[in-house]
Amino acid sequence: MSNSKSKPTAVLLMAYGSPETIAEVGPYFTHIRGGVRPDEKVIKVLEERYQAVGGKTPLVAITNQEAAELQKFLDAKYGPGKYLVFVGMKHWHPYIKDVLQKIAAQGISEVIAIALAPHYSQISIGGYKKALDEAGAGLQIKVVDSWHANSHLIACISRQLGESLKNFKGSAKPHVVFTAHSLPERIRTWHDPYESELLKTAELVAAGFPGLSWSFSFQSAGHTGEPWIGPDILENLEILQSQGKTDILICSVGFVADNLEIIFDLDIEAQEKAKELGIHLERVPMRNTEPEFVAALGSLVE
Repeated sequence: MSNSKSKPTAVLLMAYGSPETIAEVGPYFTHIRGGVRPDEKVIKVLEERYQAVGGKTPLVAITNQEAAELQKFLDAKYGPGKYLVFVGMKHWHPYIKDVLQKIAAQGISEVIAIALAPHYSQISIGGYKKALDEAGAGLQIKVVDSWHANSHLIACISRQLGESLKNFKGSAKPHVVFTAHSLPERIRTWHDPYESELLKTAELVAAGFPGLSWSFSFQSAGHTGEPWIGPDILENLEILQSQGKTDILICSVGFVADNLEIIFDLDIEAQEKAKELGIHLERVPMRNTEPEFVAALGSLVE
């Protein structure tokens, strides 16, 4: 039982990471900036955002729950021992590099790496690949580059959207705004597929709702002094209000779990903007640990 063939294949779920305490906010964003600590005024703003959502986000806990559910899914389908699921973070503990070393220490040689970000960008997915390459653990790693059109993912979003439309509490049928994290406009000079993949996801979901009124917005742009892709969700709310659309349902397709960008940027900041504009705003739940989402992850492993 000691030969390599008896070892399971590791499945590494990779997420962005999130600080667990206010004291970790500064070091966390320093890691995101490549070791350069942001201006203290910027750190203060970020700390206030984390305070506003309760001191930390549930991202790490949700990711661990997703891994546990995926382990159950794979064990049920293939039997215990064929796959072993791990969690690694790009910018916080447990770091991808440390988890890969843990995997190698167990004598495992094959790894399937899945970023919990369905849409490819050289910046986002490229960053995960860089973290994998820098680990240098001598492992055979297969990376899932993109899964924006995965049938289980589309089915999960569609079901959640359908339930939110049915239970919408506004006075009229809502206009749906699909959202995703913005990235610097320079990705367009690379012929980066990020935007087209996001629109494809939105189109596949919208196709299941004939006559659906919808648009696409970006959110959570960084303050880096360079232009980022728009329109921003706050700007789009102004545009929609000027068009007489005052019942809005946000459906974020670029994220898969509740994090700071969802809880603060949408549930707090966008809600405040909507109230200023006289808009009734609701949001579709995130994928988190929905069974169909776990099935999506399972299909990527397969």
